Amino acid sequence: MCDIRVAKEDKAAQRHSIACKKPVVRAGSRSGEQKGGTAGAEATRRRTPRSVIREELPKLFTGTSDNSNLLGSTLILPSFISTSSFLCPLPAERASLEMSKRRRSSEFALHGQPPDLHILVDGSAEPLTAHLSVLSLFSKCVAELPKSSAGEPTIWDLRGLILEGEAAPVAAGVVGQWLDLVYSRVDAARRARPHGCLQAARPLLLFADAVDTGSLVLADLDRLLAGEGARVEVRVGEQLAVELELRGCLYYTLDATLMMAPMQDRSDRRFTVVVPAAQFEGLKASFRAAVCSELEAWLHLAGRLQLVQLARLLLDFLKVQLFAPDRSICQGIGSAFSPRVLECMPRELLLEGFVRDSIFNQAAGVQLSAEHVEARILTGQAGVWWGAGVGQVMEMAARNLAANDRTVLEQKSNGGQACVRHPMRAVVGGLSAQECAEVVQEVMSRVADGVA
Repeated sequence: MCDIRVAKEDKAAQRHSIACKKPVVRAGSRSGEQKGGTAGAEATRRRTPRSVIREELPKLFTGTSDNSNLLGSTLILPSFISTSSFLCPLPAERASLEMSKRRRSSEFALHGQPPDLHILVDGSAEPLTAHLSVLSLFSKCVAELPKSSAGEPTIWDLRGLILEGEAAPVAAGVVGQWLDLVYSRVDAARRARPHGCLQAARPLLLFADAVDTGSLVLADLDRLLAGEGARVEVRVGEQLAVELELRGCLYYTLDATLMMAPMQDRSDRRFTVVVPAAQFEGLKASFRAAVCSELEAWLHLAGRLQLVQLARLLLDFLKVQLFAPDRSICQGIGSAFSPRVLECMPRELLLEGFVRDSIFNQAAGVQLSAEHVEARILTGQAGVWWGAGVGQVMEMAARNLAANDRTVLEQKSNGGQACVRHPMRAVVGGLSAQECAEVVQEVMSRVADGVA
């Protein structure tokens, strides 16, 4: 039970006070009132009926009540009414109107406040500055820095930090990129820029790992790295450096040439020479080994930082490159799945792979042999080898190759000679690819929701 006391004034003053929404309110139990008081004050204290309270009390606090019976008295509220239910300055309609008149501000919450964190970086005469309260939210390393005395900025000395695989301390540019990434979560004016080539982002990833960056910021970095235009550079000593597109491209070797075919729905062949024979000859085996080594390193780093989107993109790239196994740039692919890659692989991807392998891969394989086969192209990836679009029907022949126990599809030219061969697998029974994908999605949804 609560008391609400409105100071007794003349009627005009009372109405003015109500209109300004400044009633004198005192909440507390009756037993807790100050002892003393006059007999007249005691006489004015009366118990107010529920109906009056319910009807007049909201009006009292919004300036719409003209019931003088409630003024100059102490209203004894029964326990069924809570003060929190009516101590609101505006009703919902008026509050909504007032909110609609407010101008939203997109300014940074700490705009105008001087930075209180100075970051000392090797090779930079002036320290980088930041707000300690912001960085502490997203970096455990910053949160644990010893705070300076009042009025002095906290110092974060990075001049001795040497990142993994580097010979010199971390550069100011890398720290600046990390600051942009962190501030982009709290300041609309700060944006982290995508890198394109993964090698350019490697110092940023290693620095984010070194300073124990939070998962929210790492998730933002994950989206940037796995976005459109993502590439990985493969080097063969000082002789060759090639940037491979991680999305939408099939790379393969043709004699002594490195080629690329776009993996998309198109009816025209546009195979591109990436490295000509004069430069690629003698480096084919080394290049294939370098591709697997680079994929292994990036799969490990992506798993270590739990960059799920980047790890998924790398795995999808790997599967696409196995489309033409005899000409693949990923021969010896088993080396990409090293023990450290498997140990760090994001749990989500491991579970997906386990479920997919359990229900999709069937042992009921068969061999097909036919002189005339109509093959309908269902995906751009399937049609790239023959330059066919999705939905196009190709006249082919199915052959069994005794040498490697493999069935291949042969595309016939106008002269009746086989011009393009591609291996195929035929499996009897089991789920379709679509049915398998639905089961995997269902299982992973239950895992994400924690449903048994």
